[in-house]
Amino acid sequence: MVKISTILQKAADEYLMCERNNYWDWKNPYSCVAVCHAQGKPYSTHNKVVKFMKSLGCDVTGEYEFEEFITFEKMQGARYLWLIFASLVAKNEGL
Repeated sequence: MVKISTILQKAADEYLMCERNNYWDWKNPYSCVAVCHAQGKPYSTHNKVVKFMKSLGCDVTGEYEFEEFITFEKMQGARYLWLIFASLVAKNEGL
C-alpha cells in the first residue's frame, strides 16, 4: 500500500500544474485533482488522501482555495506548498 505522504509528494512534484503552459498540458491546476491523478483515480471527495487534506483544513470542493494570491503562478505556488506541508504532516503521522 502506498503511503499518503508519498501520494501527496508525487501529486506536488508530478501532477500539479506550476504555470500556464498550454491548453494540452496533462497536469492539473487543482491540488485535490492532482492527488487523485497521482493515484490513477478520478477525483472524488471520498478519496482517502483528499479526506486527509480536508482534515487539515483544505477546502477540497472549491476551486477558489488560495484565490487571495492574485497571479496564477503564486496561486500554484501556494497549492504546491500546501501539498508539501500535507505530505510532511502525513509522514510525521506515519501515513
